[in-house]
Amino acid sequence: MNILLSEQMFLVISFVLALWLLYKFAYKKLNKQIDKSIEDIRGTITNNEKAKKNAEDEIKKMRLEIERLEKSAQAEEANARKEAKISNDNNNKKIEHIILEKNREYEDAKLALERNFFSKAQKEYIENVIHTIRERLESVSKDKGFQEKAIERSLNMLEEYIEANER
Repeated sequence: MNILLSEQMFLVISFVLALWLLYKFAYKKLNKQIDKSIEDIRGTITNNEKAKKNAEDEIKKMRLEIERLEKSAQAEEANARKEAKISNDNNNKKIEHIILEKNREYEDAKLALERNFFSKAQKEYIENVIHTIRERLESVSKDKGFQEKAIERSLNMLEEYIEANER
């Protein structure tokens, strides 16, 4: 039992001595190293927080810029639609005017032929005019698809008139 007790005492004293040596020589260096690591980590955290804040600020700026650009694009789109509608309306009015004018010319020529006021040469001239009107109406029809029905009616009337005169 004496041996066991002295061995235990030796182990305890060795352990205390090892702790004291570690404290005396290694603890200060280890503590400095740990403190330095802690400061590095704190600096990294601070830098990361600053970077995060800067990134959030940039995101806010980009979102504001995107909103501004979207509003600008919407305004430009609205203006373009408005201008296109005005232009389309103007073109429709011009086409309607041309169609009415050509229809009047057609009716006038038709009445003149029906009353036999003109000679054969004048009749051929009027048919040429009608043919020219027909070609113009066909070109207008190609240019503006939405006027096709009105123009087709006019063309059908011209064809009926020409067929009637050929008989």
